[in-house]
Amino acid sequence: MSYNGVLLVNKEKGMGSTKVVSKVRKALNTRDVGHCGTLDPLAEGLLIITIGKALKISRFVEADTKEYETTVTLGKETATLDAEGEFINEKEISPFNREDILKVFKSLTGKIKQRPPIYSALSKDGKRLYEYARENIEVEIPEREIEINELELLECNETSITYRVKCSKGTYIRVLNDTIAKALNNIGYTTFLKRTKIGDFSLDNAYSIEEIEAHNFKLIAIKDSLPEFNKYYMNDFEYNIIKNGNIFKKYLPGYQLMIDKEGNEIGLYMGDEENKVTKCIRIF
Repeated sequence: MSYNGVLLVNKEKGMGSTKVVSKVRKALNTRDVGHCGTLDPLAEGLLIITIGKALKISRFVEADTKEYETTVTLGKETATLDAEGEFINEKEISPFNREDILKVFKSLTGKIKQRPPIYSALSKDGKRLYEYARENIEVEIPEREIEINELELLECNETSITYRVKCSKGTYIRVLNDTIAKALNNIGYTTFLKRTKIGDFSLDNAYSIEEIEAHNFKLIAIKDSLPEFNKYYMNDFEYNIIKNGNIFKKYLPGYQLMIDKEGNEIGLYMGDEENKVTKCIRIF
């Protein structure tokens, strides 16, 4: 059986993203499986898997906005900023209240600068940052702009804060938790992280590995996984042009998912306003 589409997986804590891909490959008996947006083993929740022809739309599926639920535990600090790292610092917790937290949340909402953590898979000069960290090599990591759209306090006590965050792609929640702790005159580390949404995709519609292995799942079709893209239904003449990736000498603005009369996705095109044509990006 041939599989083509997007699969939403509810990744469990302790399992890496590549391990999820491996299990899906085995369950579906196909090598054509990839994932969008890595989740660390500590984290749980929504992981987008692309299968078959959907591999060609991976970069379009991973939306700019994501949502998480997370907990920062105060009083200690780890090298990795999460519970997987060794403790490197301990400090008596400075008192704070709910209003203090909300003030910090307000100050962090909007576009802010964030420095990625040294323990991350980002590359610098052809080498992963975590490799530098493991070799105790200091490396300069430039800040980059991210956007925090929403911060909602869910629960707090004297030692921990749990909240929901809606943020831009590229945001490191471990670093955000570290920032929040320090803004409250404390130190802290991430002890819980769950991704609940990626764009319009929700954890509520995700499947466990056990369900996938039992073939109790439903793939999202390519045309349904790109809700913001325009859909262009071709006639036979247009199909013969598009199927080989030729330039469509008709201007269609924005991204266009080209669909044949049977409802099959044939290709992904984009309008070229300057030349008044529509050009091929992907052929499925």
